[in-house]
Amino acid sequence: MTRLSDLVHEQSKGNRAPDATRLAGGGGVQRSSTAGAKPVVANGDAVEEFYSGAEQELQHLIEAVRSHAALPIDRLTQLAADIGSRMQRNDDLLVRVLAGRLGRPLVHNPINVAILAAKLALGLGYEPEAVQRVTLAGLLHDVGMGLLPESLVDKAEPFNSQDRDLLEQHPQKGFQLLTALGSRYEWLATAVKQEHERWGGQGYPGRLQGAQIREYAQIIGLGDTLDAMINPRPYRRQVLPHFALRECMVKMKGTFSPPLIKTLVDQLSLYPLGSFVRLNTGEVGVVSLLNRRYPLRPHLTITQLPGSDAQEPGKHVDLSQTSSLHIVEVLKPPDVR
Repeated sequence: MTRLSDLVHEQSKGNRAPDATRLAGGGGVQRSSTAGAKPVVANGDAVEEFYSGAEQELQHLIEAVRSHAALPIDRLTQLAADIGSRMQRNDDLLVRVLAGRLGRPLVHNPINVAILAAKLALGLGYEPEAVQRVTLAGLLHDVGMGLLPESLVDKAEPFNSQDRDLLEQHPQKGFQLLTALGSRYEWLATAVKQEHERWGGQGYPGRLQGAQIREYAQIIGLGDTLDAMINPRPYRRQVLPHFALRECMVKMKGTFSPPLIKTLVDQLSLYPLGSFVRLNTGEVGVVSLLNRRYPLRPHLTITQLPGSDAQEPGKHVDLSQTSSLHIVEVLKPPDVR
């Protein structure tokens, strides 16, 4: 069995930020010099209000596509800027995504992918304008799905081969929709068209590989893949973020570029924000802050829950500062409520 410590060691060799030149299509992308850990701001009402507003914008987009009206590109650009700004301040939106909630994929998936894309872009050192761009691409990555039959898009059962043939047309349809916006959005149309291309050539529609795939498209593709695992569908159970990250590290080395996988692990950790974990003492804690240098030893807030041996609920623990405590188990939220 592969140990998490071995995986983290392999991913962290050199302990340096990804080299921008090793990620394809990144020419001209400005990057900032810092991307440190940020605390989570526990303001659930504000997060839900923001997310609800984003849902309304995505619903307007779907309606515009299906009625062949003008795309609300300016409003979505502003939403992308707002997501990037919030992600720069704290990780409250990220925690909302990682919580894993059943929802309508055509609305929720683009929002989640945009949030994950912003997180990756910040981890790569993107400047605010570039963060906004890749976030906008995340919001629009499935715009072509609006031209597919609603019965297919909202299908509650697993897709058959005919369904998949139809679904694989959506990147090209999205490309055509965005190309109509003019040369100003050529970069956006290309990112949307390439979002399902994969590093080893196993993607679609062009079977591109490696450096042929634009960096924005790689970021969106990885965010889309992660969201598909951690947010449940009617026909598929949720994979806890901890195990989704492990899957990315172990099984997707040839699917996405190594520097991008490393950035994902660096930014989310093997114990992502909001994860419930059990300590060797029997206490249950919630991951509240990441330790970039020690990804297996995050900050926790101890919580008193059924099955927990918590002595001091609400106590804050930095596992990097103690050798007597360590995580022994990742818990599903229903298991600890």
